[in-house]
Amino acid sequence: MAAEEASDDGAKSAGFRIEAGRLQVTLPTCLQPITNAGDAAAIDDVLSLFRVLRRYRFDRENERSTTARDRRGSATPADVRVGADAGELHWLECALELFDDYRDHGLLRYDRRVISRSRPGRIDWRTTIRRETPCLSGQDAVYIAPFRRSLEAHQDHALTLLHALAIREISDRLGLGAPLDASVGRASSGAIEPWRALGVLRRERSHLFRDRDRHVVRLLERYWTAEPLGRNVVDTGPRDLLWTDRFENVWERMTRTVLVGSRPEGITTRIARGEYQENGRPAGSGLDLRPDFIVRVGPTTSIVFDAKYYTTAKLPGSADVLKQLAYCYFASASWDESRPTRLLNVFLLPTTNPREVIALTGQHNLLNLTERQRSLPLAGDIWIFRLDYRSVARAYLSRVTWPPSQFAAAIDQELGAPH
Repeated sequence: MAAEEASDDGAKSAGFRIEAGRLQVTLPTCLQPITNAGDAAAIDDVLSLFRVLRRYRFDRENERSTTARDRRGSATPADVRVGADAGELHWLECALELFDDYRDHGLLRYDRRVISRSRPGRIDWRTTIRRETPCLSGQDAVYIAPFRRSLEAHQDHALTLLHALAIREISDRLGLGAPLDASVGRASSGAIEPWRALGVLRRERSHLFRDRDRHVVRLLERYWTAEPLGRNVVDTGPRDLLWTDRFENVWERMTRTVLVGSRPEGITTRIARGEYQENGRPAGSGLDLRPDFIVRVGPTTSIVFDAKYYTTAKLPGSADVLKQLAYCYFASASWDESRPTRLLNVFLLPTTNPREVIALTGQHNLLNLTERQRSLPLAGDIWIFRLDYRSVARAYLSRVTWPPSQFAAAIDQELGAPH
């Protein structure tokens, strides 16, 4: 697996694709580039990216109406693309899930019963009486070296070997480079036809009782059924497995879902519209202001959120600032008396700082304003919050929501602090 951070030219791209017969992983720009594919954090980022893109595509495909699709994402339904070969994507999904489980729990392990004179354990009287000659003393029979029954690790159990073989194959084909169990190394020289592996798995499945064992065997069955990536692959040029050139849409949905969930109440998306007129007839659509989301956090206060996919080296430019100021004006009581009197403007930018998941890092303000100008529309500040990308991704995948009111609290604290 070749893995990299998106370059400036492709800063909006992220996902999984095949290039030159190898799996290419491009992480979101806000994450550090992978310098060691075996690093645990790098593997976590790869697994997280796959799950984020998969959930995003699932959510987009299951929008309840065209209005919802239009409101919650771009107008392009395929902003996250999947490859034409569904078998390869299915194999990749199974492979990543198997490897993630292996990192957490190791290989499937089983014990076998051993009967021996030399090992400690409980006496196996049946074997001892059948195979040992007793020493008779009066009416007593004494067995000098009885056979004993104990358990030992069964290194060559069929499920252990199949699991190890799959993990070795996954590590080699995806180039994960993580430290592997010694049993995985022993399996590296082995090979098995998929139909034979499936036969073993189906035979052993009926003897399993632990939930984790049954789960791994189901994954292995899917793994050996799917079309494996990298086996008999003819290089036909770059092709997508799970890819987006518009990760900003994914970031917007992640933040929106984490801050407001799936609840429509309290969220405003379209605040002003216009159209052109020529010769007394409509000539085309004009102004269409649709911020990412506006959430009311108090009786008279709302926050206009705009998720921007920029790294720490870049900030939103003039067009983004003008749109955000316009959002704030048209969503306020200055334009419509039924709307909140206090609007807070917030940019949401990704970063990687797990010690401060939500950080108010600054604001944009217009320079050299007079007192009269400060009171005019479009003159307000835009507050910059940086969110830890990994924390947002975990919350998005686990469907955990964060209270939007904490952003207003942080701004109020900043305004009340001495400068």
